[in-house]
Amino acid sequence: MERNTETSGTEMIEIEPFSFTYQRGHSKVFAPQIVEGALPSSSTKQLDKGKEKVAEQDIVEKEDEHETEREFQLIELEDEDEERITNMILKRKDANISELQANLGRAKNVINFLELENQQLETEKAIRKISDQHIVIENRLGLPQIVVFHLIDLPLLKSVCTLQLQRGHIFNIEAGRQALRNLNTLALFSNIEVNPLPDEKNEGGIIVEVKLKELEQKTAEVNTEWSIVPGSGGRPSLASIQPGGSVTFEHRNLKGLNRSILGAVTSNNLFNPQDDLGFKMEYVHPYLDGVRDPRNRTFRASCFNSRKLSPVFTGGPGIEEVPAVWVDRAGFKANITENLTRQSKFTYGVVMEEITTRDETSTVCTNGARALPSGALSMDGPPTTLSGTGIDRMAFLQTNITRDNTKFVNGTPIGDRDVFQLDQGTGIGSKFPIFNRHQLTLTRFIQLKKVEGGPEKPPPPVLVLHGRYGGCIGDLPSYDAFTLGGPYSVRGYNMGELGACRNILELAGEIRLPVKNTHTYAFVEYGTDLGSSKDVKGNPTEFFRRVGHGASYGLGVKLGLMRAEYAVDHNAGTGSVLVRFGERF
Repeated sequence: MERNTETSGTEMIEIEPFSFTYQRGHSKVFAPQIVEGALPSSSTKQLDKGKEKVAEQDIVEKEDEHETEREFQLIELEDEDEERITNMILKRKDANISELQANLGRAKNVINFLELENQQLETEKAIRKISDQHIVIENRLGLPQIVVFHLIDLPLLKSVCTLQLQRGHIFNIEAGRQALRNLNTLALFSNIEVNPLPDEKNEGGIIVEVKLKELEQKTAEVNTEWSIVPGSGGRPSLASIQPGGSVTFEHRNLKGLNRSILGAVTSNNLFNPQDDLGFKMEYVHPYLDGVRDPRNRTFRASCFNSRKLSPVFTGGPGIEEVPAVWVDRAGFKANITENLTRQSKFTYGVVMEEITTRDETSTVCTNGARALPSGALSMDGPPTTLSGTGIDRMAFLQTNITRDNTKFVNGTPIGDRDVFQLDQGTGIGSKFPIFNRHQLTLTRFIQLKKVEGGPEKPPPPVLVLHGRYGGCIGDLPSYDAFTLGGPYSVRGYNMGELGACRNILELAGEIRLPVKNTHTYAFVEYGTDLGSSKDVKGNPTEFFRRVGHGASYGLGVKLGLMRAEYAVDHNAGTGSVLVRFGERF
């Protein structure tokens, strides 16, 4: 059988001939001959459609002088009720062959039915190979840059584009999508396009054009905000006329290798930021071992200062408001992240920091306090630091392993996610701290029913199972104790309301049911200190009259980025309505 070539304008497409022989009871599409030198490979894909069974039996390939891939397939179909070929059968055969190619990740091929006589049908289809790859960097006007002022390392870009988009490979749709995702992770471009174009010089070839528009190399941004609190008569009013906010700057793509420097300064009072000034300066160095190393390790170093309210010093049920203790951290952190897969990673590094505990007046605070029945404050509470002075200094090693194979089905995560983190004290710092603090989190997102994918399709029903264990051996300052209760621990309680402990166990279950394009859910959660609260220095759980364990259950609905929940505190038997941002798991 001769090979045919079809011309459309100036584009030449090489056509593969197939013979289709129809017999009562079954039909086959097969190659009349095997091309000499072809490479056979067996397939493992099989599809069922009603009474039809489509199986890819053999694929053989051969390169010719053009950039076209030749492929021969054997497809077996069952047609028990038809005695002659009809238009319906032709459409079905067209769909069968197109579906097989889609399962291989290829674009829809051109398939023609050439002749129909003596119950024999001949089909044609074209499969093209990549002849070249062009990377185009555009300027602000969308025109190719004659001179690239902010150099981007081309070997870096070519390594990020997947191997399947290199010359000699069949163009694959999924490979193009993967290249888009990889380029997007560089955070260097405001616009990314991957376009397959016909190659006019090589008959049947495809040129993959990667079109990029670079972000500004240096940027700075100022954000301001005013806090709104309830005023007289319940009317909202400004907490202060002085604005809070942040100042950020970024220098991207140093030396064209995607290295960057980022900085941010935040304060609740931009006019007088001394009291609560927070800052972070970070240097990011990707491709530590070169752009072609498969481990793809990234080095990060940062200087930081942060302030957070400690949930350890929180009152239990029936306790009036406890004086707040703020924890200030300032220090240096350096780590290396190795990407095991696209979502799984392994991080290890060192942290050196100074921790200062302060009261609401920003004075150094050495002990927690609570109100006595007389109205006076008891200042003999648990020590806030390991040294007892209100200031600790320490250095420790930190590692984190994340295994994540989740995927999104109509906006809902499905799959498994496991996280293990370990902090190991080195004995360097106040009181020579030596400790081992570890925690393991396991989460399962189980799809209960298969659904059709699509942008307007509802999410599937999902069962979420979650467990978390944490433990600490050795010296443990109170600000690093595990806390029970809160939106990311046991819902229905305030942060730390159930206790502060050395060992912790949390269990949770949630079932999500689709409602239009979102979902409602029911949940139940339980947390316990495993009897370890008494081992925390000063026993803050007992001092603030907390019970050390608790359970909750409730209902909720997802509203965009928010979660509206009604949760029942099982210890007290009371319920409350809560609105949270982000995901629980």
